[in-house]
Amino acid sequence: PTHLTRSFKPSKSVTNHVSCTLQALTYCWSNEFLDVFRQYFRDHASDFRGMKVGMGSSEHTLEQHAVFQEYLQLYEDRLSEYIESQLGGSSKEFYEELADAKEVQAQDPESCDPGTALFIECLVASADYDSFYKVMVREAQKLEAREAMERMRWDAAPTV
Repeated sequence: PTHLTRSFKPSKSVTNHVSCTLQALTYCWSNEFLDVFRQYFRDHASDFRGMKVGMGSSEHTLEQHAVFQEYLQLYEDRLSEYIESQLGGSSKEFYEELADAKEVQAQDPESCDPGTALFIECLVASADYDSFYKVMVREAQKLEAREAMERMRWDAAPTV
């Protein structure tokens, strides 16, 4: 397993933490995990139609906030289920280990391997409304573009 620091010889428990973190990282980058959220974004894109990417450029609705809260619960449930069923740990322990790794990284940015550092960043971003909002606005724009293409095809179809 990857070590938290270059000069640090990890104890067995630290090695296990890193191993769990790396396993969780692998799962979170898998299509099995990501496809759930890709579908969620597509299913809820219509709630973000007409919105602008910049946070201050549009007023946000209660429905959009509710979609975000539902997304957070889905994310937490999926990750917790994996941690508990596949890694044999609890979410609480996992987040404590992640906080420890983040603290080590903050004290010495070179101490964390790039994959773990990116994983930590992505986990933090996944719970951030601004990041979620940007993803949803982009997904709504894709939806609008698909619908416009469909209208153009329909308009171009020969009439009988």
